[in-house]
Amino acid sequence: MKKQLLIKLLAVSLAALLLAACGGGLDNSIWAPDEVEEPEFEEVEGTLSLTPGVHAGVGQGGFGGDMHVEVTVGEDGSIEHIEVTDHSETAAFFGMAFSHVNLYVIGTQSTGIDTFTGATETFSALIDGIENALVSGAGADLAALRSGPG
Repeated sequence: MKKQLLIKLLAVSLAALLLAACGGGLDNSIWAPDEVEEPEFEEVEGTLSLTPGVHAGVGQGGFGGDMHVEVTVGEDGSIEHIEVTDHSETAAFFGMAFSHVNLYVIGTQSTGIDTFTGATETFSALIDGIENALVSGAGADLAALRSGPG
């Protein structure tokens, strides 16, 4: 009986040592997607003649649910600032999608951007929220918004 107990104790101790030598056996790190390159686009001059002000919109269908945004349109009718006021997306995916979309939409004055692999639902909800804010609040024509200022 003592011999069996000693063997069990030795086996448990050996297993604990092996786990410790292998880093605990569990990966506690947080996975983050690879960095996304800045989008390549040609910045445009001109505006879509949007109504100036801060316009709120809600993008539906995000991975974590709806995404609430505010889009600031300047006195000249151009998109100047995009702020996400509420979301439940994973931080890494949200950051990747937002930085890409923010640069593109403000730089081109358009939401006609192709999605990218890795954060598709987050990306789509963000674009939907921006379009919702600009169509319902700033008087944008959706087709014109997607193609940019002519």
